[in-house]
Amino acid sequence: MSHPPKNLDTLSVLITDALFTNGGPHITYANQTFCDMTGYSLEELLGKSPRILQGELTDSAVIDRLRESLQNEEYFIGSTVNYRKDGKPYEVEWNITPVLSESGKVESFISIQQDLSEIKKV
Repeated sequence: MSHPPKNLDTLSVLITDALFTNGGPHITYANQTFCDMTGYSLEELLGKSPRILQGELTDSAVIDRLRESLQNEEYFIGSTVNYRKDGKPYEVEWNITPVLSESGKVESFISIQQDLSEIKKV
């Protein structure tokens, strides 16, 4: 049985709303670990789409699967290349879960992310 990390601040966490209008979903929260991983400040991220992290090496098939899962309100796990604010690519794994309101409606998505770049080098 695995145990959760002793310090949850080491996990990269991103939360978005569940609105697919105006280029959404939109970022509503990112912890410092996410900001450190991407090079963006929280202020630069809030209200933006996570698409700001995509670029030419981002796998469009993975993004299509991600979009379909979110629109179907399903859990998603996958990995692709994202880009830091400075343009440097990194491979990221996402574990994205819909968050339901008391009425059962999806109100947001929470994403736990891991930079796989160093792991891939080993």
